[in-house]
Amino acid sequence: MCGPLPSPWTSSIASTAGTLLGSTCAQTLGLIALKDAVTLASWPSLSGWTTSTEPCPATWTGVSCAGTTVTALDLGFVNMEGTLPAALSKVTGLTSLNLGGNKLTGSLPLAWSVLTGLTVVDVSKNLLSSSLPVAWQTLASLQRMDLSDNALTSTVPMVWMSGTPHMAAMARLTANNNVNMCGSFAATAWASVHGMFLGDANRFFVLAGAAVTSMGVSVIQGLLGVFPGVSVTGPLIVVQDGGTAAAFQSAAVSAAAIASLTTAILDAQSRTPCAHGSSILTTAELGGRTLYPGLYKSTVGNVFWQVGTSGTLGAGSVLEGTMLADQSVTSGINAVVHGRVLARIAAVTMMFAEYLLTG
Repeated sequence: MCGPLPSPWTSSIASTAGTLLGSTCAQTLGLIALKDAVTLASWPSLSGWTTSTEPCPATWTGVSCAGTTVTALDLGFVNMEGTLPAALSKVTGLTSLNLGGNKLTGSLPLAWSVLTGLTVVDVSKNLLSSSLPVAWQTLASLQRMDLSDNALTSTVPMVWMSGTPHMAAMARLTANNNVNMCGSFAATAWASVHGMFLGDANRFFVLAGAAVTSMGVSVIQGLLGVFPGVSVTGPLIVVQDGGTAAAFQSAAVSAAAIASLTTAILDAQSRTPCAHGSSILTTAELGGRTLYPGLYKSTVGNVFWQVGTSGTLGAGSVLEGTMLADQSVTSGINAVVHGRVLARIAAVTMMFAEYLLTG
């Protein structure tokens, strides 16, 4: 127990031995540390934010609570200048932290590694200039992190992706426009962030094991391949890099892609689907459903659709993402695919369809 006693009460009324009543709570001190780390001139006019009150249940601007616990801090785009305080780690109930769009400098605090309940962190569009703290590998619940538009350096620590512990829940890391960041992700590490590793299949917009058939003029704005089959039939336009490409890639190139597709499908089958509710799709109809980025498994930007047997795109439908089908894929009339259609064993059949890759 902690926090100030009601003003009419005195020690003669309330016995507080063995508590921290009459003292400022740790989470309050953590929030005040942020205020103290920001220049006085740039601190915005916010209600609350004094040690004489508590953020919960009192209303502090930018602070959200669950009961008496601070769970979210949203002070994005309020033009603060200063640094990120290590003492914010005292706000141990935080699940969401948004300090993006300010003028904060310095480093990402190592001490924040104790905030293991965080699911969302946004410190984008600041002036931060440190490397990424290895100690943050403990943030196992973190799902989305935006570090973009800073001056951060070095690489993404491998332990974030595959250490013990590591950021196992990560679904989206944005690090755009940090020109001094470098390095690559391991092929199989942190697959939830960079999606499925497609290897040689990543180059193809349409890939089939047996045949590709077009029953009506279809347009593929990228590479097409077939292996071990060789059949490509029907009116079909394949466009690559602004010009007309060969009907399909060589057997050797397509064979390597099919091998990579086989590995990717086995990987998808072994994975735990997305954490956002049920992502085992038990019905054939997807219309009207809200589906979050990640891996989905069907039983009847990055989005991947792993289909156990064959997939069908209805007439006029639009697919966003990459379909990994163990058998075949059939596109109805005027279907549009913003991504890839990859069928490991059987055929890809289309009718006045269009395949292009955007975003």
